Amino acid sequence: MLRTTKESPVTQRRFTDGNKDKPAIFLAQFRCGEDPWKTPHSCAEWAKNLGYGGVQIPAWDSGLIDLVRAARSTDYCQNEVEGPFMAQGLSVTHLANHVQGQCMAISPILLPLFE
Repeated sequence: MLRTTKESPVTQRRFTDGNKDKPAIFLAQFRCGEDPWKTPHSCAEWAKNLGYGGVQIPAWDSGLIDLVRAARSTDYCQNEVEGPFMAQGLSVTHLANHVQGQCMAISPILLPLFE
């Protein structure tokens, strides 16, 4: 289980928001094993060519961010997470945790439908 503390680099690191005049795109809806969405570098180039100013990174996509490494290393956040996007002039505007944050209360009668 990932724990963040006041000393953790992930709590100290603030993702950039330098392109306020351009929209950001949520990468989860496009990420797959095919180009141009295969690597962070290709995603960055694709988003820049479409005119976006930033990206929203899905926290559950380990190809874009390793949360354990991010919790331990500011350098990892700056160089490997933000680096490919910043090289294309993009900002990382959000670290989305929609999937990890969901909680569902399901009746035991309906449970087989969700397994």
